[in-house]
Amino acid sequence: MGKIEVSPGAASIIPSRADLTVQWRAATEARMDEMYLEVEQLVEEFRRDPGVPVDVELDTGDRLSVGAVQMDEHLVSIVRESASQAGASCEDLFSGAIHDAGIMKKMGQIPSVMLFVPSIDGISHDFREDTREEDIVRGAEVFARAAAAMIQQHPH
Repeated sequence: MGKIEVSPGAASIIPSRADLTVQWRAATEARMDEMYLEVEQLVEEFRRDPGVPVDVELDTGDRLSVGAVQMDEHLVSIVRESASQAGASCEDLFSGAIHDAGIMKKMGQIPSVMLFVPSIDGISHDFREDTREEDIVRGAEVFARAAAAMIQQHPH
């Protein structure tokens, strides 16, 4: 995922500069490190061409770089069971994105879990993203079942 900005940005002018922003996600810090090394190798290949000056700036600020976060296995099992009870399919995903659950876990080791519902055609983080109403309803049912189970286990 990422974006490219070219300058000047006119359709009839060959750009003299391109800024590329890349974001990647992985289930483990080791894989994140591997991907960064792959990007570094690609940059080095470009640097060998004297006609292509390349500068790299890595932003690892806390706000933008949360890294891989493992969700709480007990809470994940509750969501899995709730999905099964609701007749919903369930698959484990990781999220390296800056979601509240990941930040909360990193900040204070607060047990976290996330629940996603499918987007139509898998389109996500785009203006075309949409979700079928029945998937939203099923997701809400899974959420309600999971919340009830968590409250029953820890009524305080």
